[in-house]
Amino acid sequence: MTLNMRIAAACLAALVIATAAGAQDAAMDHSQINHSTMDAGATDGMAMDDMPAHGSAAHGDHNPKFGGLVLMYGGLLHFEIVGKPEGGVELHLSDEMRVPMPALTVSDVTVEIERRGGAFESVSMSVSEAGDFWTGSSSPLTDQNSTTVHLAFIAFAAPYVYALPLAAVQPGSSVAAPSAGPESVVAGGGRAHAG
Repeated sequence: MTLNMRIAAACLAALVIATAAGAQDAAMDHSQINHSTMDAGATDGMAMDDMPAHGSAAHGDHNPKFGGLVLMYGGLLHFEIVGKPEGGVELHLSDEMRVPMPALTVSDVTVEIERRGGAFESVSMSVSEAGDFWTGSSSPLTDQNSTTVHLAFIAFAAPYVYALPLAAVQPGSSVAAPSAGPESVVAGGGRAHAG
């Protein structure tokens, strides 16, 4: 199954969950929605740029702790993707203050590496023994100029899809974080924002 097929399946699953939740949501008093719920993707079609600010709450830095690229969704979830030169990909999660979160905060993590000439390598991702990050083995990741890391996962019942240049996710890289966010707008109108 290709990445696009898996993403389509994830979107369908998120739609089913959202539809089921919509029946309950219709009876909900929207004035009672707290800010963390809104950050988690319950945006009622608002773009993240239109969301209320975090107020006076402090926010953690976006410095990589594992040598990769730190991105965030809303202000609630940070994630760091690391492409190791010797091979392998890791996905580390943290909250708005960069306190580590369990790997199972997200699900259905899918990684594909697109190499020179359009060849794809699927990376089988699994939760680490300690449950603190996602990891998968790959062939060595050495061609920074013509390799793209495709990442997809589900968080807060919404699918997220990213295409990142290998150079941006490798330890010691000086490549700036992408500023446009994910490949596609996520369910609910939200977008992830780069570190």
